[in-house]
Amino acid sequence: MQREIKTFILVIAVMLLLTVGVNAIIVNWSAPVGIVVQATLIGVYWDSGGSDPVERIDFGTVTKGAQTLYDYMYIKNEGTGTAYVYWTSTLSSVTDKITESWFTNGTGISAGSYIHEDYRITLDQDIPVGTYNWTLSVWAT
Repeated sequence: MQREIKTFILVIAVMLLLTVGVNAIIVNWSAPVGIVVQATLIGVYWDSGGSDPVERIDFGTVTKGAQTLYDYMYIKNEGTGTAYVYWTSTLSSVTDKITESWFTNGTGISAGSYIHEDYRITLDQDIPVGTYNWTLSVWAT
């Protein structure tokens, strides 16, 4: 009888340890997020002087949980007339657990001028562990 009780206590102890271990794994979850920027007829820069072009937006490793991340940049009209800026991305083909926004869609920029812009992504609470890469394309007409 005592052996059965000891075995039972041992089983309960192991189950508790496993539960705590799994919980620790879930709490410490993280996933790298990054995108590549492609621009046409305009320049996309980290600085207003146009000396540091944006080639990749990297949000780094993020922890699990619903959150919104921002990256600020400058869009410069490098043409001779007014440029109307638009964007699209391949994110929806990668996951439905991340949404994005960019406030410039359709905004006009005078020749040689720039606007300050932020690109936002919002992660769902239940986003799976993984690496997410997609392409953000910015162009002007």
